Amino acid sequence: MSTTKWALDPTHSEVTFKIKHMMISNVTGNFTNFNVNAETEADDFSKSKI
Repeated sequence: MSTTKWALDPTHSEVTFKIKHMMISNVTGNFTNFNVNAETEADDFSKSKI
C-alpha cells in the first residue's frame, strides 16, 4: 500500500485549547505559529504518523 502525505494549510486552520481551572473558570488560548504534517498508509488513519 502506498503512503499518502498530508500538510496542514495554516491559512485555513487554527489550534486552540481550553482548560478548566480549579473547577471555577476556563482558561483559553491559541497557537499562532504551528506546522502539522501527517503520513498515512490506511484509509482510516489507523497507521498514521503525525
